[in-house]
Amino acid sequence: MNQVSLRKKIDFILGRFLALLMALMTLDVLWGVFTRYALGNQASWSEELQDFS
Repeated sequence: MNQVSLRKKIDFILGRFLALLMALMTLDVLWGVFTRYALGNQASWSEELQDFS
């Protein structure tokens, strides 16, 4: 396996992983907004996860 194909595989895996993390953070923020305005109290874990990132 040459260096170029290894780099492409790593880039592909990292790209998918980062896209997944971004999607999870987007869902977390949307859940926090929903619980804050629709339910009147934001989920505590949602706010902590937003602060962590």
